[in-house]
Amino acid sequence: MWVAKLRPKHEAVWRELGILDGLVASTCRFIRHETLLVEITKFLSLETNTFVFPWGEATVTLQDIAVLRRLPLLGCSVRDKALLPEVQQDVKELKVCRSILNDSKYKKPTFSGWAKHFLDRVPVDSTGERVEHAAFLAMWLSMFVLRTTPFDIVNTDVFKISAMMVHGQGVALAPTALASLYKGLSALKHHISSRSEDTFVVRTPLNVLQLWV
Repeated sequence: MWVAKLRPKHEAVWRELGILDGLVASTCRFIRHETLLVEITKFLSLETNTFVFPWGEATVTLQDIAVLRRLPLLGCSVRDKALLPEVQQDVKELKVCRSILNDSKYKKPTFSGWAKHFLDRVPVDSTGERVEHAAFLAMWLSMFVLRTTPFDIVNTDVFKISAMMVHGQGVALAPTALASLYKGLSALKHHISSRSEDTFVVRTPLNVLQLWV
């Protein structure tokens, strides 16, 4: 619903930022094949971040992330600290919205509460529209690109990234997504090797690995 609401107004910006296809793809249901993901992780070499198969080595590359996840390769670093004043202001606005949800019945900025907060209100000016756009991108980043614990809330660490994109600054999401994938796979490999029966949660969206396979 949120994508459908904002797409007519922001599609051109999303296309320019290189995230349009990634946003649209995130509206589709993806069925995870957990057995396949566990089995292929057993072939992972932690020294080289490659899968060592009987016929040779292979691995997920930056180009694979760009093609399969539809994330931009080029742009500002996600760790860029040189923020424009208007970007800093939007980050402050997003933090205010997060505080409102912390004090609401949701007790925290859950994805459902975050979306409902913005879908239920009509922005009264361009600032409100801009903040909603940044809030939407923050939720998308938290759910599908830069996931971190806890997994059910909008992460404040992505606020500056979403605000930068709203102001037309391209951000290189693919390198960060690839690094996150390697980190998640390494953790999963250690878990498998330990033969632990504890429940293991991978913070990295592994749909790209399944598509790659």
